[in-house]
Order: sequence, then structure tokens, then C-alpha cells
Amino acid sequence: NIDSLLQFVGYQKLSIENGRLRKADPRMAVDLNSVAKGYSSDLLGMLLEQLGYKNFMVEVGGEIVARGRNAGRQPWRVGVDKPIEDNILPGGVLDTVIMLTDKALATSGNYRNYHLGADGRRIVHTINPLTGLSEPTDMLSATVVADRCAIADAYATMFMAMGSVRAIAFARERREVRVYFIYTGSDGKIQRFTNL
Repeated sequence: NIDSLLQFVGYQKLSIENGRLRKADPRMAVDLNSVAKGYSSDLLGMLLEQLGYKNFMVEVGGEIVARGRNAGRQPWRVGVDKPIEDNILPGGVLDTVIMLTDKALATSGNYRNYHLGADGRRIVHTINPLTGLSEPTDMLSATVVADRCAIADAYATMFMAMGSVRAIAFARERREVRVYFIYTGSDGKIQRFTNL
């Protein structure tokens, strides 16, 4: 099944002609889940700016746009959840707090949205677009800070699919995004990487 479905995967199979989306094959579907919440946050933020607001924070499903400062005239404080088994409520147990001013933030994680396979292995929701499989990964959480939330959202999803070694190398080369990664080290202990 996976091999037959991979023929429909890839942005290269999409084009825009005369203002309309064209698919290389009519059986293709477009899923914007990796950027939809971030883009929605961007749109709401733009609307508030157009209405004249200078200090606000917009959050759609965990994807955040922050402008100006909070009521205490401080940068907005955004918590990143600790990726532990019993931390089921967002904001329940925090790993860190990130200060935001005039930036956007998105987090993707594999520690809540998974199920166990017959062999007891954790099957996560992030699919590797190259293989079509939900593969084991050492990444537990990828938080990205960028100018636009749709960009942060897309990067966070991409980093989850890459795994920590490739994600860290990629993040070190890019200055347009800042990251806070939580992953499992080779010793099985939780590790962190950040360039905030």
C-alpha cells in the first residue's frame, strides 16, 4: 500500500496555473495540517494589527503569534511542555519558558500523539515523506521561533521527521529560525539543543 501511495507525495506534483491549483494526478489530496494552525495564527495577528492593536498574543492549537508586550509590559511568556508520559494536559509540566516579542512560535511533538504497535514499539504520528512510514525517532519535541507562524509550524514538523542529528545540523546553518529541541540521547536520557 505504501509504495502505491508514495506516487502521490511531493510538492513537485503540484502547480498553480491561472490562479488555480493543479495536481499532477486527480487522485492526489492536499493536507495542510503542518502549517494550517500557524497560518491561521498569522492571519489573526494581521487582522489585529490592521485594527490597530500593538500588544497581543494569538494562539491557535498551540501555534502562537506575539506582538508587543503583555499587560505587565514584559515579553510574552510561552511554556514548552516537558515530554513525559503522564504530562497529558498542555501546560501541565513545563520544560522551559520562552520569551517572545514580535515573533511567532510553533511546537511539534511525538510524546502525546502515538500508539503502541503489536511489538510494543511506539508508533508516532509524524510520517517520513521519503518512505511513507512512521519511523522510530529520537525527537520528542521541536519548538521553532520565526517571523511568521506558518514558517515556524512547517519547520517544527520537518525537524520532527528529520531526527535530532540532522535537525540540529540544519538549525545551526539557518539564522532565520531559532529552535528548542528535546530528544532522547544515545544513552536513553532526555537531551536538549537550543540556539535561542
